[in-house]
Amino acid sequence: MSAVLKLDRIERTFYQGGRELRVLKGASLTLKEGEVVGLLGASGSGKSTLLHIAGLLERPDAGQVIMNGKPSGKLTEQERTLMRRDNLGFIYQFHHLLQEFTATENVMLPLRIIGRSVTFAKPEAEKFLKAVGLGERMDHLPSQLSGGEQQRVAIARAMVNKPLVILADEPTGNLDKETADRVIGAFIKLVRANKMAALIATHNVVLAGRMDRCLLLYDGVLSRKKL
Repeated sequence: MSAVLKLDRIERTFYQGGRELRVLKGASLTLKEGEVVGLLGASGSGKSTLLHIAGLLERPDAGQVIMNGKPSGKLTEQERTLMRRDNLGFIYQFHHLLQEFTATENVMLPLRIIGRSVTFAKPEAEKFLKAVGLGERMDHLPSQLSGGEQQRVAIARAMVNKPLVILADEPTGNLDKETADRVIGAFIKLVRANKMAALIATHNVVLAGRMDRCLLLYDGVLSRKKL
């Protein structure tokens, strides 16, 4: 399997009230095609910062983000935006669905943004919604869906344009145990079926145990975590 995402010695420091806070101190990882990797760490350890940097939403102070073999450090903001659009999908704890759009219309959005026609985007959206078990709920508005169903819509939306990498930040953090297990199961199945890669930040050690491997972010550095 080839590496689709590589973080090479990432460093990030914040300054708060005159105090220096080094969040990342040379964090490195390699993510391969079809691989589902859990990212563990205490609250405030820098997991979200690491995901923002991996997702080209934030620049590191030092180190390099390499996407599908291409370094991103010297890219312009426009080039980074295009790289992000073409290679990355994002899932957050709160789904951020558009309330006036149906499930299908929400999932169609990434395809419509890149210029795909409705005749192409609609069946693609329906295919991914069926894959996450929402074949009977495609015409429902978010307000008519449960929390777990809304999160599955968000998963389908993140995957519909078949990005190389999915970055997920506590995607089941606001769901009960049974619903979280069902959602993460659908997520992992889709990642593997479509030969994507996924990096999932989570506090849930049980769910992390279902992933191919886990990394622990501690004191700014990533290391292999045995569960």
